[in-house]
Amino acid sequence: MNHRDCLYWEFPAQLSEDHINHMLLGSESWPQQAGKIGVDPETATNVRQVQTQHMSEYHPLSLTLYALGIKANQQCWQYDISGPAQSELLTYAEGGDRYDAHVDTLRLSDLVVRKLTVILMLNDQYEGGRFYFQTDLHHRQHILTKTGTVLVFPSHIMHGVEPITQGTRRSVVSWLSGPDFK
Repeated sequence: MNHRDCLYWEFPAQLSEDHINHMLLGSESWPQQAGKIGVDPETATNVRQVQTQHMSEYHPLSLTLYALGIKANQQCWQYDISGPAQSELLTYAEGGDRYDAHVDTLRLSDLVVRKLTVILMLNDQYEGGRFYFQTDLHHRQHILTKTGTVLVFPSHIMHGVEPITQGTRRSVVSWLSGPDFK
């Protein structure tokens, strides 16, 4: 397959629910804040409603997602990746939490540019909250995600999460960075 043909790479059921729960022991005590967009300190609830908790790049889940991102990158895009940039635990609550179509691009310097987004689905016991790629203005490609599934895709691909109608959706997102594209 030509690496330009890869919209995303999926690792189905990569981590068991027990493994995920063990790795997240103590996460209830991590500071929580409303999701933000970019580096602006104001929340952007007109686009994004989600609670976030920062995770260390050295947390076992962050390191696992980094390794899977590297593996997918080798198969699909072959981007120049220098390391993990950031990881967050995301909680979307019942009542409409969502993240409208967006891209994850961020350029901190010539050497630190987000290139890949890696998402681990922590649960699938909720309604609504479907993950999608926005392929054009009027079309979404929905991706069925189960507990333990990991998705990897270029950070410049438009994607989103539809509103949660029942239950709570939890995931971990990590970004892999590298030097500016040439």
